[in-house]
Amino acid sequence: MLTLSGKIVGLSKAEGKVTIEGTKATRTLDEQAPTLLDGVKVGDGVVARFRNEILGEVKSSRRQSDRLLAHEKLGCFSPLTSTT
Repeated sequence: MLTLSGKIVGLSKAEGKVTIEGTKATRTLDEQAPTLLDGVKVGDGVVARFRNEILGEVKSSRRQSDRLLAHEKLGCFSPLTSTT
């Protein structure tokens, strides 16, 4: 579980996305419970707990075009805790 403390710099309640700027990183997270975004606005201080999941697929190495395919999926932005 990762924790990011910072300020909301972007918010799309319709898409369930929030962008948080911390001291070391800025992350855009997908919120799996978008109703949690109803009580926040751009500029609010928050603490977000989330996890990274690595999803991938291994294909045969017989052909040069086959390779390991993977991408990072940012986990949920829950629970949301106000720091202001």
